[in-house]
Amino acid sequence: MLSYQQINFRRRLAVEIRDRVDGMLENFEAEKLFMHSSGIAVMYRLCRAVSVFEKAQMQKYDHAKHALEEAELLALLLLNGADHQMTPKQLAETMYVSPANMTAKLTRLEQAGLIRRERNHVDRRSVGVTLTDAGTAMAKVRIHEMNSAAGDVLEAINPECVEALSSSLRSLLVAHNDVIPSDSDSAGESESSQLREVG
Repeated sequence: MLSYQQINFRRRLAVEIRDRVDGMLENFEAEKLFMHSSGIAVMYRLCRAVSVFEKAQMQKYDHAKHALEEAELLALLLLNGADHQMTPKQLAETMYVSPANMTAKLTRLEQAGLIRRERNHVDRRSVGVTLTDAGTAMAKVRIHEMNSAAGDVLEAINPECVEALSSSLRSLLVAHNDVIPSDSDSAGESESSQLREVG
């Protein structure tokens, strides 16, 4: 945990000092690559910010990068309603990874006794992924770790900036349809699947 003096010092630096992306933008302008570079500035800063969060978790809890991704997977299952169940496809789409990558992650977690993969009793082609008791316990630990490490990172900026950042990112995601699926969406997807089977 940072001291009050350390927090204030970092917040002052965050306002006064340019970041690496500022240097990149200057190079872009010198090369006359862009007239308006705000888009690429946001993109690069988001990518670098993700790296900052990941580094904080790895340093604080001595995790490898693949362990962070698997922790996110466990957290997704824990937070996905009362049954804590998702399909491999849903997990892959939510985490922006390929189906093959997701299969490898699920295999590791299943071998560790943290998840189960079970055939749907109604649609035998569909596989559901659920947490075991050990997986549920591990997911709760990992969520606490992620929240703690993220809190350490965000202490460096003012709470008002944190809220504004979260709100801006939410608007961006909603604008690109990264939203919670409604029950009607799920029903429509199931109906489309049945129609394809009949056709």
